[in-house]
Amino acid sequence: MREIYLETLKNAMNDFNYSIRKEDLFKATEIYHLLTFVGLSKIREYENSNIENSCSLFPSLKKLTMFCTDESLNNAISLKNKLLKPDFEIQIIIMDANISNRNLYHNILKVINYQDFDSIFFDTTQGMKTISIAFYKLGVELGIKSLNWVSTHSLKDDYNLFRCIDSLRIDFLTNPKNENYKFFKLLNDSIDNYDFKGVANLYKSINDNEKSFFFESLSRLFDDSCIDINFFKNNLKDFIFSFSKLSSFSRKRFKEVFNIFNFFLNEAESDTSIVSFDSLSEFGFVDSVTEDEIEYLYNYLFIPFLLKKIKNINIREFIFSKYLSWCFNNRTVDYTIDNPSFYFDILNNFFHMRQVEVFKNTLNFTNLLKEKRVDFINFSMNRIEIEGYEIIFSNKFISNFFGRDLKSFVLRSLINNKNKEVFMMEIIDLIDKLEIKNISKAFSDLEKNFKLLNIELNNLFLEEKLEYRDIIKYVPNKETRLTNYKSIILNQYYSPKIYINI
Repeated sequence: MREIYLETLKNAMNDFNYSIRKEDLFKATEIYHLLTFVGLSKIREYENSNIENSCSLFPSLKKLTMFCTDESLNNAISLKNKLLKPDFEIQIIIMDANISNRNLYHNILKVINYQDFDSIFFDTTQGMKTISIAFYKLGVELGIKSLNWVSTHSLKDDYNLFRCIDSLRIDFLTNPKNENYKFFKLLNDSIDNYDFKGVANLYKSINDNEKSFFFESLSRLFDDSCIDINFFKNNLKDFIFSFSKLSSFSRKRFKEVFNIFNFFLNEAESDTSIVSFDSLSEFGFVDSVTEDEIEYLYNYLFIPFLLKKIKNINIREFIFSKYLSWCFNNRTVDYTIDNPSFYFDILNNFFHMRQVEVFKNTLNFTNLLKEKRVDFINFSMNRIEIEGYEIIFSNKFISNFFGRDLKSFVLRSLINNKNKEVFMMEIIDLIDKLEIKNISKAFSDLEKNFKLLNIELNNLFLEEKLEYRDIIKYVPNKETRLTNYKSIILNQYYSPKIYINI
């Protein structure tokens, strides 16, 4: 029996590792903390404890936290003695068997507070309903992954259930935030709108106190009182101090944001500087920066903020001309325009003449603050799955993308590619295999079909109240479509270029 069990266990663990590698879900070596519950169930002489097996799944595990009751304490101590080894911390927490959901939730939260939630795993195999609810709630709110060891049962002649040892498998939840999609969408939308106070309250509602504290500090920085650059720099000192109080995990998470604001504190004594804006969001600064560079970055950060917050055109004109750059004193500026790029163009031209190195691409400050979601999308003949949602549809136009023509093969490649990209060279290979003679027309038809597909998808998303727009993006290569000979295309575009991506 032991040999059968070990073979089944090996297969279950191999399936688990294969799945996470194939889907690139996470790296087992990046899991450092496992939390679980130790119950009263007895294991058979040829079996391992599920907790022992779970520890074996994660080779870099540094800490094991076991919750138990007074009744199951001996089981927990026995496991601790069995698993104890150098550089491996084992913590046993005894809880009341009648503990409320709320109290248990907060007890677990205290254990994991100030840790990188991506490095934590819950084992929910054993335990009372109370702890299962707490694990699930925290998993959904904080994005913590979980697993469960599962076996089928059969009925013996004496009408007792018998666990089938050759059916052992691991069920796991790797992206629990998708279970709370609407919450995190609201959170990211609030960040886009510079409602940092609202974001702080949202994080507080799910007990993510670190991020709540960070956005509370940020809300004081992006405030009406900070519109004047001198007030902004004074308040910035408080923000930097608050940032230093965060855990190392949160400081790492928001490092790029900190580097942007730290830029303002490195003023130069002269008018020369060697700081490059290209490095702004990636590295800290040791070089001092000029007043012009500080003024430019200040303008760049506050223009989108002001456009979101101030809709009265007269007040907008007054604030832009009084508190931002001199370039906005021009009465011909159309302040009815809400697109930041319009104002960035004016700003860039003005500072370029002052020999300040301007941003070549948008800084996307708010994107650095957002919760990162996996923009997962999958199609089949009768289903669209996106961000954990399944949308059932019957749409004749979309079904046309499941044939054996160019657009169908490109869509399959797009779905199956790990990075959700299709390169131009791959499309050309498909054109060649399908023996399509007119390459220019093939690309034109492809672009037209994917534009129409986006329209159909958008209609479906609107029906489901999902605010997605143009899920499939394409980069038209006009030179390619105008070239008639494949050999010229291959020579000219030897380096792969992305043509379509999600």
